[in-house]
Amino acid sequence: DQDAEALESIAKNCKDESASIFVHDDSRNESDRRRVDATARRLEKQYGRRIRVLRRRDRSGGKPGAVNHLVQAISPAYTYLLICDSDSFIYESDTLARAVACFDDATVAVVQFRTVGHVSTADTTAYRRLSESVTFYDAFVSFLDAFGWSPFLGHNALLRLDVYTEVGGLMPGMLADDIDYSVRLRMRGHTICYARDIVAGERHPRTYAALRRRTFKWCYGCTQVLKTSGWRVTRCRHISLADKLTFFLTVGYYYFQVLLLLYLTIFYLLLPLALPPLGTAASLLASAGLILLLTFLPSIGYFARTRRFMAWIPIVTVWGFVYGSQDFVMLRAILTSL
Repeated sequence: DQDAEALESIAKNCKDESASIFVHDDSRNESDRRRVDATARRLEKQYGRRIRVLRRRDRSGGKPGAVNHLVQAISPAYTYLLICDSDSFIYESDTLARAVACFDDATVAVVQFRTVGHVSTADTTAYRRLSESVTFYDAFVSFLDAFGWSPFLGHNALLRLDVYTEVGGLMPGMLADDIDYSVRLRMRGHTICYARDIVAGERHPRTYAALRRRTFKWCYGCTQVLKTSGWRVTRCRHISLADKLTFFLTVGYYYFQVLLLLYLTIFYLLLPLALPPLGTAASLLASAGLILLLTFLPSIGYFARTRRFMAWIPIVTVWGFVYGSQDFVMLRAILTSL
């Protein structure tokens, strides 16, 4: 879906004269295509930058197929590709220059930007609180980067196109194409640089249905990666133990969530009915409190670090209800993908 405001932020801030802007449009509706073309022409005129709209006859392969089509169309004229989603926002005019400097390390194949949740003045308070979860994700990414497997998030990142071609691009049909690409990079000795000081934005899903679709896609994709690459990562000698552990922490996250759901169902719903003497109410409340503490401990640290602890309760309450209900979507995705 086109976000004209997001595209404008890219046209406005990508000021390098050697850079070109490409919009890959897989719209099926002719009116949507005309709207994309009109937005591109308007921004061309406003910012004096050529914006080329690309389309393909065969729309198979989803996002990986679209990105591969784009790379085939522009190579070998370009060295790097700044990959953005339709809701990606670029905020600073020196973003490209700072990212390119990270490739001074010849092993780096991807420069991943830090992503924050983008909001506008028209957004509701509830949506703003949900968008904070996008910004909060940096807590996990920073941990992974510091102690193991630096992640590629699939967007808001600068890619070396020679390496992209070397490893075969993104894999059509792989729903967690970013993690799969990361695996193939690491297997060939390439690295990913998490440039936390380079900030880009993205939109949180606008509707609950869109969030459920995203959760299903990510969970299904992580299972695909586990099935295709789990054993290879385990056996790979040049991947460190810390990298392996954080890799499995990433792709296994949804499994941990489902196991927690099953644990809570068994010990707090089923067993108390079948075996009333199993435990006192106090012991059950104590164990439940410990689970909640461990669940929300990262967010407590995040809001304490940013000195906004008073905002923690209303924001995390929204997160708890909205994201807590995603466990059932995860369970369905895992059962579907196995």
